[in-house]
Amino acid sequence: KNWGQVIRPIYDNPEAAPFTGGDPTDAAPLFVQSDTLAEGQSATLTVALGTAAQPMTDVYGVAFSLDYDPKVLKEGRTQFAPTASWLGAPNELLVIQRDFHEKGRMDIAITRRDGQPIPAGFGALGSLYIVIEDDIFALKGGLDEPEWVVVDTLKPTIFTVSRVRSINAAEQERSTSPRTTTVQIRQKLVGTRQPGDLSHLLQISPNPVSDVLKITVPGEQIEQIEVVSTAGASLKRVAGQGAQSGLLHTGDLPNGTYFLKILTANGFAARAFSVIH
Repeated sequence: KNWGQVIRPIYDNPEAAPFTGGDPTDAAPLFVQSDTLAEGQSATLTVALGTAAQPMTDVYGVAFSLDYDPKVLKEGRTQFAPTASWLGAPNELLVIQRDFHEKGRMDIAITRRDGQPIPAGFGALGSLYIVIEDDIFALKGGLDEPEWVVVDTLKPTIFTVSRVRSINAAEQERSTSPRTTTVQIRQKLVGTRQPGDLSHLLQISPNPVSDVLKITVPGEQIEQIEVVSTAGASLKRVAGQGAQSGLLHTGDLPNGTYFLKILTANGFAARAFSVIH
């Protein structure tokens, strides 16, 4: 019924009729909670509806789209799962979802199924499971590039909630305010882009890893393998065997995201990886 109408007719479209459903900025917000992640990280983001200042009232179910940059998230690894929340326990909820990665959009619907309304509430609805691509900083380049330094670099990526429809138990529409969230992707390594930067040659598998990570830098002789935390601390150093391949045992590393730094006879290479036991 609101097709073609706008929220701010003076600014958005002077010839269109004003949106008559109330100011959505006063409604309960639907959003992804912000966080700082790392390249290659398997991460969980919280999807929330309402805040203490703007709770959601008289709601039974909500459907929405979540727009994201498909260049940042790995294809086939994005999934939503409900958590025990003010809307209900997972076994009390029905969830429908579909990811359109090529369009950078995930459609999600979550509703109660017992016919009982929720008078009011706010906070998490569920968790969005994602995997960040390994090389979103695009550090590949030719040997004629000028040298540069990477020191705690942050790259923002946007998650936007859109196409929202929420209803109460009587199937009456409820007002909801979709929001946009910025998530920062961090690369915390120190290096200089010179002809000696061999990151574009580095191959690692599997990623995520549980016990043993295989490392290969074709045509190079690995002299040292170093593991660095996302905070920049050196956690482990292993001497290379002068071959183009080597193994890193990760059984003693807790679950999480780390950075791999490889020294060879001709330079260095770096890459993020995740440990999941």
